[in-house]
Amino acid sequence: MKRLSGIILSLIFSLGIMSGCDVNSGKGSIKVAYFTGGFGTEWMKEMAKDFTTETNITVSFEASNTITRDLETYLESEVNIPDAFLVLLTNWRSWATQGWLEPLDDIYNKEYTLTENGKNSSVKIKDYLNEGFQTYGKMKQRPSSASENYWVIPWTNHVTGFVYNENVLQELGWAKAPETETELKQLISDINGANLRNSEGTQVKPFAWGGKEIKYWNYVVMAWWAQYEGMNKWNEFWNFPNPEVYLQEGRVEALRLFQDIVGSEAGWINSINNLSEKDHIDAARAFLKGEAVMMPTSAFFENEMQGFFPTADPIVSGKNFSYKMMTPPLISGAKAGAALNNSEAGDFMGVPSKAKNKDGGKKFIEFINRPENIRKFSVKTGMPRPFQTVYSDANSISLFIKDCFAIYESTEQLYKNSNSALYHYKDLNEWVGVGENSVYSSLSGKNIKPPTDVNKSVYNYAKSNWKRWCNELGIPYSG
Repeated sequence: MKRLSGIILSLIFSLGIMSGCDVNSGKGSIKVAYFTGGFGTEWMKEMAKDFTTETNITVSFEASNTITRDLETYLESEVNIPDAFLVLLTNWRSWATQGWLEPLDDIYNKEYTLTENGKNSSVKIKDYLNEGFQTYGKMKQRPSSASENYWVIPWTNHVTGFVYNENVLQELGWAKAPETETELKQLISDINGANLRNSEGTQVKPFAWGGKEIKYWNYVVMAWWAQYEGMNKWNEFWNFPNPEVYLQEGRVEALRLFQDIVGSEAGWINSINNLSEKDHIDAARAFLKGEAVMMPTSAFFENEMQGFFPTADPIVSGKNFSYKMMTPPLISGAKAGAALNNSEAGDFMGVPSKAKNKDGGKKFIEFINRPENIRKFSVKTGMPRPFQTVYSDANSISLFIKDCFAIYESTEQLYKNSNSALYHYKDLNEWVGVGENSVYSSLSGKNIKPPTDVNKSVYNYAKSNWKRWCNELGIPYSG
């Protein structure tokens, strides 16, 4: 997800410049480009300071919320290339096939020291990653390549669902957040029936979200799809055995539930006003002002919105504002348990093949992926990483982040990962050829479509191109 997409935040700063050393070149310095939105910069400053102390390599930064897009331009034009980078989910596989990335096999196979319960053991990154995501960064550079390499290392593991106003739920008689589709719909009815007003007199709606970034509904819709189908079918989809996987009933059911709660022929319902004018930051501000009770989001919500949180609850008078995260309630007909978290994992880090100081860049990537530094990043930012790291004993963190860490540790993670050549080289995804904005927008308004038709349009695109894709890759046609 491209968080803070409406805010241009670009800063360049440096740490610990060595006397007489050019910070952008040479063995004694590296440049790191990284995404800041939702994570900030403090964690990186601390990490770089520790890295410099250990290695005597100084670090300069390009820290930006637009770096994912900018980096592709740098790599393609061979201008302003950093020595290491950390960016949001994008098609890194295309970068690998074009020769823009340096292999990271040596880092994946490096022995790290893991300390648990006072005891030390050795572990490799490829084994420390969560099950289901251990091969995310691995592929053949080209279909004809003799062997595979690791090209990137996963960065974040979101905790997703609905952030909600705890006081409002309690005021309406809910001792805990809804856990099923039926309960979610009842809560929506209760909110509408109570005719609540915030401190500014605005009627409170069930949901806040931004029409400019409707894709944030993917956080919960994907979870509903996996709940309905079960993990075996979810994993089968991402292996792309044939185009018929796009006809999984869970996809239609997840879109049906989305349409049930916010779509109608008259337009969007149960949602804040003027959706088309709002991005996800506007939606978050509306939630914090008490214009809605729930919002689809991720664990980055709190860190991203620092400075906007009210002290007093804007809806329930006499109480301090209290908010929590709920996992997506269980969809009717689900075959999997409710304990699923749509990780939206795919943000990644790596080293450009044409970096001036590849050795220094790889040393930095190795450093921040040590088990103790994986944990340090997460505790500082509130965002887990997809490793077998325990966070529940972390101190000095907010109740919201403690809640998110508990969800992360108690749920099975949904990963979009595949060894399929179609995934690696044709960038197949859940809404291929149509896109999530078109998919969701089709489910409300005067041109509203049934979920079956919306999903069929995605299937038709995949089906019509499948044979050509297979022929181009030299793999058996499986249509």
